[in-house]
Amino acid sequence: MKKLLFALVALVLAFISVFTLSARAMTTRELSEGDILVVLDEFALYARVEGDLYRMPIAVGKPGMQDGILGEWEVSRKAEWPTWTPTAAMLKRNCQKYCRWANGMPGGEHNPLGARALYLGTSEYRIHGTNEPDSIGTEASSGCIRMHNKHVVWLANAIEVGATVTVVRYQKSSTSDTELLAQMAEPDDDDESFGESDDVPIDDDEDVDVELDVEPDSLY
Repeated sequence: MKKLLFALVALVLAFISVFTLSARAMTTRELSEGDILVVLDEFALYARVEGDLYRMPIAVGKPGMQDGILGEWEVSRKAEWPTWTPTAAMLKRNCQKYCRWANGMPGGEHNPLGARALYLGTSEYRIHGTNEPDSIGTEASSGCIRMHNKHVVWLANAIEVGATVTVVRYQKSSTSDTELLAQMAEPDDDDESFGESDDVPIDDDEDVDVELDVEPDSLY
């Protein structure tokens, strides 16, 4: 009986190990049409749209808040200027900062979720815009993926509900992929049309304009 139990434990551990490795290594060449690849160590999000591969800079979770989002997800819904509600963990961690928004902060220019949000499955993880554009390229969030507002607007328009989002720690390396990455063209990161970080939401009836015609550069 003990041998059977040990065998079952070993099988479960092997499965977890294989899943973890597969969730942390992938290449852009494996990315299917209409899907997204997020590479945490590169602070980069890749999307394949109409045959082209696009790369956009992102902010990722703070140290210790990155592992939860690793793996494969499905975009369950999209929202324009979404309401932001702090998670239970955030409320517990810093009530003084977050408890006043326990019932939600209305969407708007100063909302932490920015102009758009793509929700990942039934989890609390999202790919979303930001009211802190200077945080892009850093470990800044509580685990979600932040983007410049103009980039997340483009992404939300290009990606359909049901798309697969794969979040990995790093890309698998190969000669061809290394050559591809060396030729990458970064999109324009200028996001001056959006305000600095501010905890006070704007009035609900205030008009907020987003530049919709900014498309990131295609890699190939």
